[in-house]
This record gives sequence, C-alpha cells and structure tokens, in this order.
Amino acid sequence: DFTDDVDVIFAFQGANLVISDFMVSGFGRNVKNICLEIKKLSRLNKVITTIQTSVENIDNENLVSELTSDLIKIGNESYKKETDIVSLLDSFDKTRDIYANKTGLLGIPSGFTKLDEAIDGIRPAHLWIIGGYTSTGKTFFSLNMVRECLKQKRRVVYYSLEMSESDIIARLYGIMTGSNSLQILKDKSIDISEARAELKESGMSIITELNELSEIKMSMLEENMKAPVDVFFLDYVQLVQSNKTEKEYDTMRVVSHELQEISKKLGCPVVLLSQVSNEAAKNPDSRVIGYKGAGNIAAAADLALELIPGEEDYETFRDKMNRGEKVEIKCVVKKNRHGRVGLFPIFFESSTGRFLNNLNDDFGI
Repeated sequence: DFTDDVDVIFAFQGANLVISDFMVSGFGRNVKNICLEIKKLSRLNKVITTIQTSVENIDNENLVSELTSDLIKIGNESYKKETDIVSLLDSFDKTRDIYANKTGLLGIPSGFTKLDEAIDGIRPAHLWIIGGYTSTGKTFFSLNMVRECLKQKRRVVYYSLEMSESDIIARLYGIMTGSNSLQILKDKSIDISEARAELKESGMSIITELNELSEIKMSMLEENMKAPVDVFFLDYVQLVQSNKTEKEYDTMRVVSHELQEISKKLGCPVVLLSQVSNEAAKNPDSRVIGYKGAGNIAAAADLALELIPGEEDYETFRDKMNRGEKVEIKCVVKKNRHGRVGLFPIFFESSTGRFLNNLNDDFGI
C-alpha cells in the first residue's frame, strides 16, 4: 500500500552504497528529508572508503594522523554553509529576529560586569585569547567563566593540556563553594554535595588526554554532535602540537587559524588561554599584543585579553597571593573586533580561586 510516508531501502555492496528501491508517494512532500538522509549515508560511505584505504596503507607511520585529518574533512561537510546572497540574507534576517527579541547581552554573560558591557558577552562563532603571566590566574579566570556558563545551564567543553581532571574539578569546587581546592582534595568533611549535583547535571565535558590539533578538532566535532556545545575552552594554546609543522611559530599560526575556522563552522565560541611573550612581560601596559609564539594568535582572535598584576609592585602582588589575600588584576582588552578596548580592574582571591568584580565582593562573580 502507498502512504504519505517514503519507503527507501538501502543496501551495501562491499564499501559502495546502492539505493536498491526508491518509492515516493506525494512526490515533493518529503524530498528534502530524503536528500538529507542520502547526504548522511554518502558521508558514511566516504568514512568507510577512507578507513579501507588507510587499512591498506597500515605500514604508513603517519596513518593515525592522516586518517584523523581525512575524517575531519568529511565531518566538516556537515557544517558547510550556503554562500549565495539570497540564502545569506535569509540567514541574516533570522539572526536579526533573534537579537531583536533579546534583552541584555548578545552573547553569553562572562560574569565580569565591565567586560560584558564592552564586548556584549561571549558571542557565538568568536575566538577569544586570554593571555597572562605566571600566577596571574589565567586558568582560574577561565574556570570562573565556566562557572558562570554552568549557572546559565550552558554546555561547556574544557580542554586542559597541563592539568588533570581531578585538579580541574577541585578548582571548580573551590570556586563554587568558596573553599580552597587543595583542602577539598584532602579534607572530606568539606561539604561539596550541592556543587557535585550541579556539575553532574551540567553536561560538561573535561578532556585532558589530547594535545594534537587534528585530534582536538575531531573531539570538538564529536562533542558538538553528542549535544550542542555553548563554549569550548582550551588551556593552553602553546601546548597544542600539529603534525603539519615543526617550528613553534608555524605551529601557533596553524593552530590559531584552524581553531578560528572550527569556531565559525560550529557557530560556537572558542576561548584559548595563552602565555605572553618575554617582550610583553617587560612592558605589561603596552598596547602591543604579545602572545608567545606568533603574532598570528592575536590576528586570528576576535577578542584578545591580557591579565596583568595590578598591585603597586610585583613583590606586593606575590606576597598577597601567598597569603591568600585578594589582589588586584588589570584585565586589559587589547583587541575587540566588535566593540571597545580598554582596561578595568578585577580582584582575585587565590585562597578560593574566585574572581571578584569589586574588592569588597564576598560571593565571586
């Protein structure tokens, strides 16, 4: 019997995809859905062919990286956008409708009030770079942003190339409870039950075993397919490796541009943490953007920040940090494609890992 549904029977012959029967009633009614399914199966066939070819070349020492690269290219086909002007205008109208009905920020609030006023939040398809010197709290700054995203029920994926999952979770617990992360690890009497329940329900992913660019990109695609990701964080960019290059300068150029590309394809912001160059460290108040490795990092960024000690001298800053006191940090917006640049003070409480908008705040951002 013919119904309004479409019956499509597919069969595989070896690695080749064959449509053995195709019956349509109602003609064009379901053609769009059929085409989408055929495109999915076409990509599946490409995956099968790619794997078969790679298996035939199993002696190739670069097999894994080449296979990963090929699969990323296939996966990226899912994220290709229309380029004709009519489609682009329609897409713009939809975006405009969304923003017209929005109150407040265009992007996800970072939790830093003055920063959000300047940048309109963490906006989709944007690449952030957060630079800082040793002990200025780059990782804690990013985890405070993670905390703010989780409070808004946003899905976060956090890549750490230098810390373990346990250390990251302990720091998040410290920020959420106002306790010291090391004490949380050592003292089971500290109540983390509410924070644990919140993290358990958050859908957050923490990934620490990847450092090669193609593997990280593949992981980003995979995570976004499992459930849409609102923000990716990566700590930190200088530890990312690429099999395409050997020199650090070239690696940073490739890494920054390819992560910018995937941010645009997924429509998802990517926040990278970065070391600063020796030159920038000598002149912290300079307008020059000085991320270690290459100027390409800053060139690729939509937003470039640096965290600079804000006390009267570095010795005072270090002593206060060691005593767990609140210290001033200058958050400098050195590049912003869509808004203001400038400097504003925030305060860091090293004993808990919390960043505060004002010196007398007690409850973090």
